[in-house]
Amino acid sequence: MQFYGKTDIGCCRSMNQDIFCVHRFDDRQGFAVVCDGMGGQSAGNIASEMTCRIVADTLIAAIAQNDACEAESLLTDAVKEANRAVYTRSVTEAGLRGMGTTIVAAVVREDTAYCAHVGDSRIYLFRDGVLSQLTRDHSLVWELMEKGEITPEEMRTHPNRNMITRAVGVSLRLDVDTLSTALLPGDKLLLCSDGLTSMVEDSRIAALLRAYGGQYACDCLIEEAKKAGGTDNITAAVIE
Repeated sequence: MQFYGKTDIGCCRSMNQDIFCVHRFDDRQGFAVVCDGMGGQSAGNIASEMTCRIVADTLIAAIAQNDACEAESLLTDAVKEANRAVYTRSVTEAGLRGMGTTIVAAVVREDTAYCAHVGDSRIYLFRDGVLSQLTRDHSLVWELMEKGEITPEEMRTHPNRNMITRAVGVSLRLDVDTLSTALLPGDKLLLCSDGLTSMVEDSRIAALLRAYGGQYACDCLIEEAKKAGGTDNITAAVIE
């Protein structure tokens, strides 16, 4: 089991508000976290950094102590702890009000991946050449697509495509979605911000994961998004 990741400012932004963390404990377990911050000036960067750090530190401490807590519960508690910290800081510092972040996180133990997510960053499973989205976007366009009011293709160009319906740090109350999936030999997990998926179609992401592995796969995904315009910060983490 190996963990890789890369983040890039993209071609149009003045600051990278994405952040990621990957951590491998041993051959049996590790985790990856990707956050995409939002907020004026440096606020989004602070929200994503705080969230990534708190979640990563919580996971490292719990797993290092052989915490028997179920991984999904551990992830939920970690994200909610980060949410409280980000929200508290946002309401006490005027320049940070309204800041928030998406998060996708995956803990892999043996042959199972346990995932948590908030916002429109995504987790994909790549198996036998097929790319499947595991997470459901918390966004307005996703809701419209599920209602049949727009097509998946129209999501990419809809005027409200950047409007998310859930984020870490914007309210004390936060619902964290979780899921688990069994892993088979040869599987890959991709965690990414919308800076990748808004620029690169799923079919092209699948082709790159089919052709490349390891750190080079992350590099190629980032470069593909930049070639397509790189209008947002871009982050990709791959677990193999």
